[in-house]
Amino acid sequence: TLALAQGVNASNYSLPTAPVTAAGTISAKAVQVTGLTAQNKEYDGKLAAMITGTATVATEAFIGNDEVSVSGSISGALFADKNAGNDIAVSVTGLSLTGKDASNYQVTTAGLKANITPKALSISGPTVLDKTYDGNRTANVTAGTLSGLVTVDGVTERLGATTAAGQFASKDVARDAMGNVMAQNVAVTYTLANGAAQGELPGAKASNYTLAGETKSATITPKVLTVANTTVADKTYDGNTAATVTVGTVSGLVAGETLGTTTATGSFADKDVARDADGQVIAKNVSVAYTLVDGTTTTTPPTTMQMPNLCLVGPCTPAFTITTIPGTTIQGAKAGNYTLASETKTAKITPKALSISGSKVTDKQYDGTQAATVKAGELSGLITVNGVTETLGATTAVGEFVGKNASSEAQGVNTVYTLVDGTNPAHKAGNYSLANGALTGKITQRVLTITGSTVTGRDYDGTKAATVVVGTLGNLVGDETLGATKASGTFADKNAGSDKNVTVAYTLADGEGSFTTGTPIPGTGGTQFEPSVIVPGALASNYMLANETLKGSIAQKAVSVAGIVAEGKTYDGNTTAK
Repeated sequence: TLALAQGVNASNYSLPTAPVTAAGTISAKAVQVTGLTAQNKEYDGKLAAMITGTATVATEAFIGNDEVSVSGSISGALFADKNAGNDIAVSVTGLSLTGKDASNYQVTTAGLKANITPKALSISGPTVLDKTYDGNRTANVTAGTLSGLVTVDGVTERLGATTAAGQFASKDVARDAMGNVMAQNVAVTYTLANGAAQGELPGAKASNYTLAGETKSATITPKVLTVANTTVADKTYDGNTAATVTVGTVSGLVAGETLGTTTATGSFADKDVARDADGQVIAKNVSVAYTLVDGTTTTTPPTTMQMPNLCLVGPCTPAFTITTIPGTTIQGAKAGNYTLASETKTAKITPKALSISGSKVTDKQYDGTQAATVKAGELSGLITVNGVTETLGATTAVGEFVGKNASSEAQGVNTVYTLVDGTNPAHKAGNYSLANGALTGKITQRVLTITGSTVTGRDYDGTKAATVVVGTLGNLVGDETLGATKASGTFADKNAGSDKNVTVAYTLADGEGSFTTGTPIPGTGGTQFEPSVIVPGALASNYMLANETLKGSIAQKAVSVAGIVAEGKTYDGNTTAK
């Protein structure tokens, strides 16, 4: 039935009243085939699909009593897209309908879908580089060579450069039970990249493939730290090699990390005092080993804040709200993630000062020198190591009087001690010092001898006085000479007699000394002279000469007679006179 559409001018038109003939098409009804299943497949670069099952059509799909059935077999099945994906439509060829009403129908498999899963690739030769501790887990991975790419029509697909990312199991240096650094697991993930076009062929799609992550291993090595201005204190000899070290400034820590206070132990090259060729104490090597300490973990406790409760209509209940701010914990840096190499410093071991008691000076007779004989006393202050006190050899001593002349009073003696190594090779005198001593001693007068003194005989004079001719002095020191020695003699009694004892007392006199004018030095034309030499005379006070007893005679004194007259006589043959 035809009718004009309503319009402004519809009343101006009319339709034909006779039947109108027109051409039209009845399209075949689509009949959905059931019983078929498209199988999922792994990407292979092709459209081909696999169908399983038996094709059937439900009778209710046909109109009335139409006689239609499915015939034929599947001759082909194709995915709508060769690339990996889910629910990809699959078309089927080879099925047809038979029966007298078959022409009114057409077969459709529109409901067939399946997945193309990415093809799993494998990789060979990937490497994970060891790294120095940097405070994170990131690992540097070099991807290896891919295998398993699809080949279509003799051409193997190519992907872009594969990238790899690695994560160490821990950011920290891994160590075994002995503290040795060891490798740890690294989780490696790969990212495939689309390939570039090859001529007319498009580049392969990375999404058509998958490359599973894997676990490799690598080592995080400790980060090397440096230290500046470490000092080693000099020490007094104590029999061991231990040194006291003050750690300097450590640098090289990963940003934001701090360690605890670094400690250090020092060890001298040996326990002994080191000296140069002149015997002066010098520094020696000290090996310093550092120990790093974990940083302190700081924890901030939760805090609460009380804020006014803002509400649109008051009064607000509650009047305030409490907000809690969570606490924080900042883990201290781990010493095991770092290393600080030992180093060699220098310091001195200074000799240990000893004391001595009981040293004595032997008094001596004047000998023209200041040399003194000193017997060293007993040392104290030697160290004890492991319960054993070191022992040295017999200490020697050299003394020097402050003056060389004899005196009735003691005078100072400057004493220099020399320590001697002990019989034990480890007990060395060089490890000790002994200060010079100030002692006292006497230089007594030197006893002289005298030979050849004689007493001059005389006539009786009523006194005991005797005249002595002084002989020759003996036992003077070296070239010293004294002035003329005087002597006074006293007879044992005043009476005349021969071979009488005479006591002789000597008085010594200072020597005069000598002065020798310097002579011209040859070759100087008389302009330069040898030094003049002044030799002081010897002091009589440095000597003593004991009294001695000599022999001498007092002759009878001659007496004259006056007033006697001899009588003359006649020769009578004798000498008798009257």
